Amino acid sequence: VMKSGVPVLIQRQLPEVESVLLEHAAEVGAIPYRIDDAMSITDSGDGAAWTLRVTAPSNSPVVSYEKLTFGALGDHQRRNFAAAVVVLHLAGVPLDPDRVRTVAATTTIPGRLQLVPETPPILLDVAHTPDSARMLVDVIRNRFPGRRTTLVFSCAQDKRVAEIAEILASVAERVVLVPIPGIRAMPMEDMAVAWKAVHPFVTTSTSTRDAIENARDTTPNHGLIVVTGSFVLIGAAMEALGITPT
Repeated sequence: VMKSGVPVLIQRQLPEVESVLLEHAAEVGAIPYRIDDAMSITDSGDGAAWTLRVTAPSNSPVVSYEKLTFGALGDHQRRNFAAAVVVLHLAGVPLDPDRVRTVAATTTIPGRLQLVPETPPILLDVAHTPDSARMLVDVIRNRFPGRRTTLVFSCAQDKRVAEIAEILASVAERVVLVPIPGIRAMPMEDMAVAWKAVHPFVTTSTSTRDAIENARDTTPNHGLIVVTGSFVLIGAAMEALGITPT
């Protein structure tokens, strides 16, 4: 909720959305900052460390956090972390640079591009929209290039499964569909129709545990297993893998 005299950080938006947000900020007297005006991220030459420069609020000196590393996968998650740092600056909260570095390096979010270090590795991600599916594809291509990938998938019946399947199909060698509990779950036959329209190797399994075992049996050790499409599915996968969210 925007309030008079209170800074508001606006993430990257479609132009028509941003104009509405800026107009509302002007109406209520809030102080808007576009994310790209409030901060910048620069990667180091080695591709590991990065620098965050915070340029907001405008009446304060620029602050740089150098030699940062990030524990979670995905550039969008790194940008979200950086945005949180900017918000604290806008709120006037003093930050210790060493503490910022420690938190950045140890940040992980259960079920959000969560990497399980098994052989083959398993990537858990709750992507259930076309946009989040595209972000998942970007991570697979950039962090796991050339890996033979098995996808374990399920989703709720209100999701845009045809569009999501078309996006994810580009990085999957095989797809294993699995049912999830609940009245909102998409019927297996509906998922199968969507997936078989865009991918030649689609199979089904009766449970998440069986689907993961299926994927382990058919994915080479240097490959990748990706479980995605639903919060419910990721919860079941964590249970099957003996993972407790922390």
